[in-house]
Formats: sequence, C-alpha cells, structure tokens
Amino acid sequence: MRTLLNEVERRSANKYSLENYIAIKYINGNTLLVQTTQNEKGLFRIKDMFFLDAEYYNRLYHRFYKVEDK
Repeated sequence: MRTLLNEVERRSANKYSLENYIAIKYINGNTLLVQTTQNEKGLFRIKDMFFLDAEYYNRLYHRFYKVEDK
C-alpha cells in the first residue's frame, strides 16, 4: 500500500504541478490539500482533496522549502 507521502510525491513529480494545490493548515496541525483544475470555460473546480497530518506536512515542507538557519 502506498503511503500518503509517496502519493503526493508521485502526483507532484509525474503529472501535477504544486501550483494546482491549495493548502489549508488547521490549528490541530493537520493540513487539507485541495487539488484544483480548470474546465473548458476557465472556471476552477476541485479535482481531489485529502488530509496530511502534521508529520507528513513537515516532511513535505522541508523537502520543497529550505529552512535557513539564522
């Protein structure tokens, strides 16, 4: 069974751009990822959505954004 982190990596690396996602972070540490698409009229639609817990969010965040030490 594929883990959620692998699923996000597969989607973002193979056929989706991270620009197609909206991330909503909740106070409890979970993050809702919403994948959007446009129809032929140019209207945005929700294509897929899923939750990431705080651990997966942090792993993805640190992989895509380098945190600089100050």
